[in-house]
Amino acid sequence: MELEKLIPQREPFLFVDEIIELEPGVRAWGRKKLTGDEAFFKGHFPARPVFPGVLMIEATGQLANAVVRALPEYEDGYLYYSKMSKVKFSEAAVPGDDLELEVLVTEKIDDLIFCKVFVRKESREAFRADVVFHVEK
Repeated sequence: MELEKLIPQREPFLFVDEIIELEPGVRAWGRKKLTGDEAFFKGHFPARPVFPGVLMIEATGQLANAVVRALPEYEDGYLYYSKMSKVKFSEAAVPGDDLELEVLVTEKIDDLIFCKVFVRKESREAFRADVVFHVEK
């Protein structure tokens, strides 16, 4: 699927490599492969590189953009974080990991999109949260 059409971020701040499945306005599955060559690993942490948790959040937000921008009425829209709750980091992501990203839209009220987001590695949950996005056209 066309990442550039569905996700407004670009390198070096693009954290979705591939959209595997997409049901517009409902859900998406994506992937991010951590090669170890990413610039953030040089400083986070040099002796023990870890994918920053805030970038897990960002990766799922980028995939959420794809879910929403796949709808004709929002194809030029942008999602902004409004609220996060039930945030849980349960496993570190490190170079070599192939991360599975998932976004499930649970509700839409006017310009607010309510989602459950997940990052998994080898089917084990690394991150989860409930997120509310505000969409602007």
